[in-house]
Amino acid sequence: MHERNYEEILTFFQELLKHEIDGGVETLRNDLNNINQNNHFASIMKSDYSEKYNFLTSLDDIQFEQLLNTVQDSISFSFYYFFKRLEEGENIEMGERVNFELTAVNEETGNKTKLISATPDEDGIDNDFQEWIMDNCHTLNNKTK
Repeated sequence: MHERNYEEILTFFQELLKHEIDGGVETLRNDLNNINQNNHFASIMKSDYSEKYNFLTSLDDIQFEQLLNTVQDSISFSFYYFFKRLEEGENIEMGERVNFELTAVNEETGNKTKLISATPDEDGIDNDFQEWIMDNCHTLNNKTK
């Protein structure tokens, strides 16, 4: 097994974030596809989650796209602020601050790659997931689907 460099680990983690952030929109899109196909999953939704089913079936295409955009923006902003808090630290009491580190650890080799540093100016650590999230995690706005 070869050692992976910082850029490889960073890219892997960013793709993981993108998948999770964009996944909320894809889940809703799949729900609507199931309803349109009137398949087994639609039957389950209709019986177990009737309010959700009724709401989704009441939307026209434009309303549904607006719902997807709203969900996408909400998820993106949630992750944006979460990483902002990790990257900038948190005040827990007057004059007391907690800073966070995020480190990827390879289970087989034990190699560690720091992705977020508690030291803001640490060499080689970007600490800028917020901007990356806003630029890369908008499936709908980027028209990738």
